[in-house]
Amino acid sequence: PDRDGTCNQLEYVFGSDPLVPGPPPRTPVEIVTVGGQAFLQITVPRRSDRPATLVVEVSADLAAWQSGAGWTVEVANNLDRWIVRDATAIDASSPRRFLRVRVSLP
Repeated sequence: PDRDGTCNQLEYVFGSDPLVPGPPPRTPVEIVTVGGQAFLQITVPRRSDRPATLVVEVSADLAAWQSGAGWTVEVANNLDRWIVRDATAIDASSPRRFLRVRVSLP
């Protein structure tokens, strides 16, 4: 409703007001090195008092999206943040990788 570009479901999960325009919550995406390989990783803030199902999806082309075991690796799962890494390394065979968060409410 506030037309700030963040859907109401994400506003609820992140604890922002859907009626007051503002910047979206920070969901930092970074490149991390694990075992000498580079991977995309996202940190998703959340509030423990807001029940929701969050899914991190990965893509190589922004058209086909995948999630779950084999596609992502859960790095940390805390009450206030969730950290998920792409399971596919960024390299010559996979130079483009993308992450997004999907939310559904009970």
